[in-house]
Amino acid sequence: MPDTTRSSGLTPRIGRTLAAWLLALSASLLCRPVPLLAQTAPGEGGKALYLKLYPNVIVNLKGRGDRFLMTTAAVRGSDEAGLAAAKHHMPALRHALIMELSTKQAAELSSPEGRKKAREQALTRIQKFLEKETGRKSIEDLYFTDLLIE
Repeated sequence: MPDTTRSSGLTPRIGRTLAAWLLALSASLLCRPVPLLAQTAPGEGGKALYLKLYPNVIVNLKGRGDRFLMTTAAVRGSDEAGLAAAKHHMPALRHALIMELSTKQAAELSSPEGRKKAREQALTRIQKFLEKETGRKSIEDLYFTDLLIE
């Protein structure tokens, strides 16, 4: 008698991985680009400007091949011209973020301290790139607004 408990020929591990990738893809397609958002920064007279890095960043993590990270990120600056330059260089900024995060292992990102360190390293990489391209340091901070490790 044939086995009717499985409806597809996929192994459970491949099925879970496929489901996770489909979930990540659908989440990234549902997100829309966010324009520059201005908000007065606490304790400052100027405005803090935010730019969402679009679309979501999805990377395979170092180590075991079946772990990945999906994140939504945004950068903060106080200069509209600087953030306009960052928006212009969006593909390169996303590339820098992907290259930095793909060097991490899931264990490194499992603690708040590890996530903070990864954020700081990614921020430094983005700042160096923009400073090289534009001659100015236009990004002041980087935020992970969503973070999923599967």
